[in-house]
Amino acid sequence: MRCWHPSGGVTILIPIVHMFTRWLSFADYDLPAWAGWIGIAIFAIALWLLWRSHADLGQNWRMTTELREKHTLMTGGIFQHIRHPMYSAHWLWESPRYC
Repeated sequence: MRCWHPSGGVTILIPIVHMFTRWLSFADYDLPAWAGWIGIAIFAIALWLLWRSHADLGQNWRMTTELREKHTLMTGGIFQHIRHPMYSAHWLWESPRYC
């Protein structure tokens, strides 16, 4: 199974180019200080949500999507409030980038 995509290399290189050259300086802009704190808060919530969903899944958590013999439908913990807490956590994790 191939897990690498050619665009992945570009997305790694862009921050490095930005740090060591002035080539991307046209895209610089200033944000108010409070925006960074909001981003940190959203990121902390995302980490907590990801941790909570893994903790609530317990033995049901797997890297693959196959159904195992002892799997059960999760209706307690964070799953009683959010249908897909891991997806929500990853969405939140990325959202401060776009604010």
